[in-house]
Amino acid sequence: MNELRESVALPDIAEQRYVHPVDLPEARNPYVRGWWFGRVGSIPVVVAVGALVWAIGGNVFGVAAAALSVLLIGVFVGRVLTNRAWEHIPRKRQDRTREPWSTAAAAIDAAALVVIALAVLISLQTHPLPDEVVAYAVGSGAGIVLLQIVELVVAVLRGRSGWRMALLVAGVAVAVALVAAFGVRAGWGEDLVMPAVLGAVIIVLVQLGWWAVTGLASRRRDAAVA
Repeated sequence: MNELRESVALPDIAEQRYVHPVDLPEARNPYVRGWWFGRVGSIPVVVAVGALVWAIGGNVFGVAAAALSVLLIGVFVGRVLTNRAWEHIPRKRQDRTREPWSTAAAAIDAAALVVIALAVLISLQTHPLPDEVVAYAVGSGAGIVLLQIVELVVAVLRGRSGWRMALLVAGVAVAVALVAAFGVRAGWGEDLVMPAVLGAVIIVLVQLGWWAVTGLASRRRDAAVA
């Protein structure tokens, strides 16, 4: 790692103390590729892939295999590539607060929600689902809505740009419409409450787990720098 750092010319510390991989030609390429893999492994995109597979084939195992594969590949490869990019920069000079292309990330999530909505509408026509499955999907959609609302609140508190705010609002609106479309399909009764709750809990726990892991890693890096 030391040899790698020595081979990269960092900006003068007097002019730019903290450096991000996008600032260095050697680090930019792996960071960009890692960013894209990370977006592929995001929850909205993974759910969209599963929804598309279901709309095309209506096979539950195919949906699970496709979604799980995309999630694992996106998260793992994205992590490896971004870590490789950060290795070009000494820890004490790493700019971990910068979030390049955050608006693009929000746009991708919003587009994924639109894809989910369209795939669901097609699926309901071509592959009728049992009410329990619909209830689980409603719960999952509600979990996504909740996560989008949390992200929207965080964006407001951090004073994010207007474009990203608009995209987040659009994403929440589409997700709410999706949940409503699913909800109308189900004949609700007490027996459907548990599948719906389970769907919401699983989605939220997966995302909370990811936030916890990334937050812990960030605190460890900050402690190492200090």
